[in-house]
Amino acid sequence: MNSVKQKRHQNLKYTTRRRAERLLKDWANFSFERFSRTHPEIEIKPPATFFTAKDKFDEFQRLLRTAWRESDPYKFKMLCFRFMTLYRGGWELGPVELAVFHFIDVRDRALRCKNPDCRAPYFFRTKKGQEYCCPKCAIPAQRAAKLRWYEKQKEENK
Repeated sequence: MNSVKQKRHQNLKYTTRRRAERLLKDWANFSFERFSRTHPEIEIKPPATFFTAKDKFDEFQRLLRTAWRESDPYKFKMLCFRFMTLYRGGWELGPVELAVFHFIDVRDRALRCKNPDCRAPYFFRTKKGQEYCCPKCAIPAQRAAKLRWYEKQKEENK
């Protein structure tokens, strides 16, 4: 096994996959205030006096959301590494960096909810073929599918 990959997996045992996914999902979906309350252990220090922590958080959130939607694997990895270097300004391995490495590993499970009215559209797929973040978001699509089936049955029975 490659030594860099081996180090990543050794460090990930201290940051669980569930915790890493929750951190990324919350960072992509929550406001600065809610994220700060939910994850007080994550410090977001502004780089200079004219930036606030909220401005830096918004920039990170924009980068993370862009990476989440990116289909090109090369651009996705570059956005992830840019996120990490902006966060710490270096290559220290803290919980955020480990979460980003996990994000790169599970890229195929990171999706955006297909419900346009979803309040937290960024999520990690837990089932094969999952397109919606939760059963509540899938209800409109299920209703539409049932209506199409009903209309088709009605046409066939005429």
